Amino acid sequence: MAHDTRALAVTDHPRPVPSLDELACEPELAAIVPTGALLAYLRKVRTLEALLEEERDRRLLNAGGAGSPPEDGAIGIAEAAITLGMKPNTLRRREKWEPIGGYRDADGRIKFTRAGLQRYLSRRGG
Repeated sequence: MAHDTRALAVTDHPRPVPSLDELACEPELAAIVPTGALLAYLRKVRTLEALLEEERDRRLLNAGGAGSPPEDGAIGIAEAAITLGMKPNTLRRREKWEPIGGYRDADGRIKFTRAGLQRYLSRRGG
């Protein structure tokens, strides 16, 4: 019995993994991104999103004449991670952010208060 080699031809030459820029321009390419690359892209995008949101918030506060953020103002994951010495992805897990006093804002983003972070650090001995 002869084997049909036409089906093998599709996998003989794997396509290169599309870059994030290519995915942004052609979202349908996500279907060919390997799972490992997909997960890595998601981590990068989430970290970038958190950093960009915090920079936006900082600029909006400064543009409004408020100067620096209030002492106990809400801060995002990126700044909280720096304060706590953790990776931002660690703080995205509910079992990590809840005990620290994190909460979800109206848009579903995880936020922390400076006072809550200080209480957590004090309890932890940091």
